Amino acid sequence: MSVFTGSADRSIKKIDLVRGYKISSQMKATEAVYEMVQVFNLTVAGCGDGTILTFDNDTGECLYGFGVMSKGAVRCMKVTDDCSKLICAGDDNNAMVLKFS
Repeated sequence: MSVFTGSADRSIKKIDLVRGYKISSQMKATEAVYEMVQVFNLTVAGCGDGTILTFDNDTGECLYGFGVMSKGAVRCMKVTDDCSKLICAGDDNNAMVLKFS
């Protein structure tokens, strides 16, 4: 069992609860992490520069990233119940719906 943390120092840490709260992997974001969600074996992070980054939970590798906000940070994200879409919003006062494929 693991817990994921995101912080203003641009890091995302995977902490292993079974092994005494040891950091099992560390991922690097482009800017401060404001929001994170877990989808299957992925960590999706919304950053202060308006980008969304997707990381593999096993390797910590950034698989892809893209800009979604024209100004400011990604402030909130929600995965639909069927895990088919990601809804996000931020400082530019717009919402965006992204479809997983």
